[in-house]
Amino acid sequence: MQFALVVTPFSDENLRLAAQIGVTEIVARYPGHHGMSLEAIQAQVESAGLRLSVIEGFIPHHHIVH
Repeated sequence: MQFALVVTPFSDENLRLAAQIGVTEIVARYPGHHGMSLEAIQAQVESAGLRLSVIEGFIPHHHIVH
């Protein structure tokens, strides 16, 4: 079993707390066009020793090639 968590607010401190309580996977909200890039979010999550496993919210799926 894996534990996943939506970290709100999304911060280094909350990512560290998630890791301390045994969370291994992070669920992030899609940052939109004016927010952080997905690569930056993934790097921040991985720096806490966690894995970004889910992006939720409005995702511009028309830009994704299947």
